[in-house]
This record gives sequence, structure tokens and C-alpha cells, in this order.
Amino acid sequence: MHRFPYFYSPYYHLWPFSTEAQAVNDSSHFPPVDTKKFQFSAHEFHQLMKQANSIINQIEHSPQFAKELMQAAQQSNQVKVEQLVSSIDESVLVETRYTPDGIQMKYRDKKGMCCVLTIGLGW
Repeated sequence: MHRFPYFYSPYYHLWPFSTEAQAVNDSSHFPPVDTKKFQFSAHEFHQLMKQANSIINQIEHSPQFAKELMQAAQQSNQVKVEQLVSSIDESVLVETRYTPDGIQMKYRDKKGMCCVLTIGLGW
């Protein structure tokens, strides 16, 4: 018994895993790989990680900051939450959301085109 079910196709007379079939599915119609944008995205993501690490450290090491952030979220004071988060690093775009269970911070690169870092912390 075969591992894979085979069926008859009037348009495909080769075994699906034969070398002739692979020639039909050749990927030569794709453009050559250019890694510049991919590497740029990795670089930008690394910057986002540094910026996100700053707020994580602030929350971890400053009970006052953590308390203010939680209180603002509990009071649904979005302006205060955003003010506290951006007070750590104003050069970064951060979208914040919170629930009774925690906070989510979504960091984006400056142009918002290449990468996103999402952090979720429970409280």
C-alpha cells in the first residue's frame, strides 16, 4: 500500500515525486533573492528589541512606574498609559492596549513598514 493516495489526472501523466515532475515545478520563474530588505528588517527589529527592553527594565525595577502604569490602565486612561510608555523612549512608535489581565505593547519601526514587536505582560 502506498503512503500517499494517488489519483489519475488527464493533464498530469508523471508520478508526483519523479524528477520529471520536479522539472515542471521548477522555481526559476522567481526573481533572484535580494536580502537587503530582510537584513534591514532584522536590524530595525534589533532596535525595537532594545527600546522594548528599556520599558521592561523600567517596569521590573521601578515599583512606582509599574504602579502608575497599572493604575492608569485600570482607570482606562489611555492618554496617561501612552504618556508613561513613551516617557521611556519618545523616538519609538508604540501602540498600547490593556485588559483586566494585562497590557500589550506593539512596537513598530519608524516608518511602520518592515517589522513589529509585540509584548504582552500579565498582571
